Amino acid sequence: MKKILRWFGVMVVIVSIFAGVLIVNLFFFLETPSGESNVSLRFEKGTSVNEIVSKLEKSQVISNIPFFKAYVWFTGTGSSLRAGEYIFPPHQTPRDVLSRLLKGDFATHKVTIPEGWTARQIAIHLAGLDLVDPRAFLLKCIDQNFIKSLGLHVPTLEGYLYPDTYEIYKPKDEEEVIRKMVERFKEVYIKNFAGQESHIGLPIESVITLASIVEKETGNASERPIIASVFLNRLKKNMPLASDPTIIYSIADFNGNLTRADLERPGPYNSYLNVGLPPTPICSPGKEAIQAVLNPLQTNYLFFVSRNDGTHQFSETEDQHFAAVRKYQQSKN
Repeated sequence: MKKILRWFGVMVVIVSIFAGVLIVNLFFFLETPSGESNVSLRFEKGTSVNEIVSKLEKSQVISNIPFFKAYVWFTGTGSSLRAGEYIFPPHQTPRDVLSRLLKGDFATHKVTIPEGWTARQIAIHLAGLDLVDPRAFLLKCIDQNFIKSLGLHVPTLEGYLYPDTYEIYKPKDEEEVIRKMVERFKEVYIKNFAGQESHIGLPIESVITLASIVEKETGNASERPIIASVFLNRLKKNMPLASDPTIIYSIADFNGNLTRADLERPGPYNSYLNVGLPPTPICSPGKEAIQAVLNPLQTNYLFFVSRNDGTHQFSETEDQHFAAVRKYQQSKN
């Protein structure tokens, strides 16, 4: 019996020493920082804890797989690690690494959406950066339940994806990306333009549609209030807007050559044949285009034609307009 007790005591001492060594090593492990460089890693949804820890060790974000697994097990957080793309900065301790994985402190990407882009162009651009699935993005832009959840009552989010610079992170979340852009639109509009629609007698939806046309008609900021006045004057006189960009918007894979057949083809976006605004915006207008529509220059102009230098010749009568067309179209040819 004494022999058994002696061996038992020896085993307790050995186990205690072993446990103490493990605890000390684990403590030092938890306080040991990673290397000198940023490390970018991406974990897809469904990635196991073992796969995550293995990637972390191979990339030298952590130094010991068993110890990190033990830490995750001890904290009971194995099921709470969030999939996504991460950038682990230098000198991260395992405590920092686990905290980042639990918070979903994802890597962000700065993305600039220019004025005048369509929802399709935005989707393709974001897809090229591997930030969204383009088809899912565009389907969300016409999902009525989702649109209503954003506080809008429009058939599509075309025109409401505000052009700006955004920080977007992976994993893919089309709803979150769209929500961010629409909330930015609402923020800019409410801050700068809320209530001004009464100046021109149009609801906000018509303001954005007209602003999108103004955005597409010129890149010259000084001309936008004049072009807005032309279209508003035509609307008042019940004249077709006769805007090429509205027709181009309806042509899939437009090749840059607008033909007479295109101008004569019936459709909801043919502003040569139809009176009034098209059913939706044709792009995302910027702040200046919206400002131009809500505060147009007071003119009697009803026509304009390109001077082929980035500016336009404006006219009040058809005769003046046809003369301008002959002058500038002939000089172009």
